[in-house]
Amino acid sequence: MSPNATDKKGAQAGAEQTPESLDAVRDILFGGQMRTVETRLRNIEERFQAEVESLRADFLKRAAELDQFAKKETQALHERVASENDARVQALRELAAEVKDAFKQAEKRHVSLEQATSLSDAELRDQLIAHAKAAANELNRVHEKLSAELAKSHADLSHAKTDRQALASMLGAMAAQIAADPNANGKKG
Repeated sequence: MSPNATDKKGAQAGAEQTPESLDAVRDILFGGQMRTVETRLRNIEERFQAEVESLRADFLKRAAELDQFAKKETQALHERVASENDARVQALRELAAEVKDAFKQAEKRHVSLEQATSLSDAELRDQLIAHAKAAANELNRVHEKLSAELAKSHADLSHAKTDRQALASMLGAMAAQIAADPNANGKKG
């Protein structure tokens, strides 16, 4: 037989072989290596799964720790904000009380100032009225004095003054005397 004939027989035998027989041949040829590869793959897969589980557990642990830390910090921040808010509210209440007290004191000062001003105005008004009365009395006294002096001066002038008719008759007599005297014309002899 020629080598070609053997190849042809092998090809015919190969074509006639079923898929199970190919698997058996493959198992014979590569079975040990495949099992080794499969074992290695399984070991790698198991290690990979173990690493994934370890990473997952570590991640969950760290996430839980981070969550706890965030909750703790949030709670602390909330408490600090609440205490600051309470302090501000208390400070505002104290400030409001101080403003209220200051307002009451200012109101009292305003009332006492108004009363003092009213009293001062009344006293000033009374003093002005007293001065006005004194000035009016003084003016009346001066008026009476001046009236009396005027009346006295009038009486003195009336008494000392010459009557017009008496003066006219005296002047008439003087004129007649001058007219009768020849030397009285202004010629001297």
